[in-house]
Amino acid sequence: MVLLRSLAAIVATVVVASVLVVALRAEIRKVASATHDRNRLNAVLESRNRVIAGLATDFGRIRDAKPAVAAALPPSSNILEFVGALESMASKDSITQSVHFEGPTVSNLSFGSPPVAIDTVGFSLALSGNIFTFIQYLKDIEKLPYAVKIDSISIAGGADGWSNVSNIAMHGTLYTKDDQ
Repeated sequence: MVLLRSLAAIVATVVVASVLVVALRAEIRKVASATHDRNRLNAVLESRNRVIAGLATDFGRIRDAKPAVAAALPPSSNILEFVGALESMASKDSITQSVHFEGPTVSNLSFGSPPVAIDTVGFSLALSGNIFTFIQYLKDIEKLPYAVKIDSISIAGGADGWSNVSNIAMHGTLYTKDDQ
């Protein structure tokens, strides 16, 4: 009888322990799942905060750049400052140049609020200089405070190559404000 009682106590203890293990295992799963979800949400929130901080920085740059962008677009009817900049660069870089401008062309671009229509003015340059002065001329074009795109460059070197006087043809686009 004592053996039967001991056996019953052992079986009861094992059953209670098994029930406790199953119950605790379910609770541990719930806690682990909640912790996993909380960590995932924290990671998503941290990622969103980084994106928001980056956007705030980018919007600040854009807001600060608006005057510079507006200044980079001369009026379509007055591109004399751009012409003067080209002549000054050619003189500084010891390049002979001839400039030809096309008339303004309406583009589908606009800038700002209220929107300002952006036109394009094509231009052609016939230059005479060596490759080294031409490279400096191109670097100077990059530094211009105007929105300029170089569409094509053609270099015809003499018999001695590009290091001596070469004929250079460039075609580009100047972006301007539509002033009508």
